Amino acid sequence: NSNSNSNSKPSSSVLGVSSPYNIRRGLSKNGGNGTDVKTAKDESKGLPPRVSASVLTQVMLPSDCSSSKIVYGGVLMKLMDNAAGLVSVRHCRSNVVTACVDALDFVAPVFLGDVVQVAGFATFASSRSLEVEVQVTVESMRFHGERLAVRGLYTFVSLGKDCRPQPLPPVTPESALEKEAFESGQKRYLKRRAMRKAAAAAAASKKDAANKKPKLKHTPLKSPST
Repeated sequence: NSNSNSNSKPSSSVLGVSSPYNIRRGLSKNGGNGTDVKTAKDESKGLPPRVSASVLTQVMLPSDCSSSKIVYGGVLMKLMDNAAGLVSVRHCRSNVVTACVDALDFVAPVFLGDVVQVAGFATFASSRSLEVEVQVTVESMRFHGERLAVRGLYTFVSLGKDCRPQPLPPVTPESALEKEAFESGQKRYLKRRAMRKAAAAAAASKKDAANKKPKLKHTPLKSPST
């Protein structure tokens, strides 16, 4: 019931892998101010990550595994993409597309029969893109508690009706872990933007250098006089 959920503590093993959320409930650790998807109307001021946090739970079946009973990485990547996409749609309230996938780290293997929880939460938003962190934790009959299996970072772009990028609500972190994730996401965004600018400048410089090269004049061959 709701009382037992409110009194239960987040899993320490999940929080130990730097997740700001109780992934079983998709809520911020500090409980926030009660804002949810239905009541978050003034999106221009930003949305807390718990509004869009999403969790997918699935048992790994034989079709998900190789002959050695280890789950294929592609199966986990698909679940992670689904969770990240759900977070971005909840946050942006629009059609979204994946811009990039960064830092996909496979920490531990997942086996047949394991129960995986795929938790996604927004970390940082620029004016046009949203970063989503996804963590895959595993429950297994072979050991007690949960352990981190995969962690990844996804960047999405919100599209308008004209299928062009449009502004999206900022992320407003609440807890200390959310603020830490926000600052890390902001640093990654600024680094990617600097790399894009440097690549564009290098391409433009290369194009200018090619244009400045002297062009060889073509002298037509004269036909021998008769």
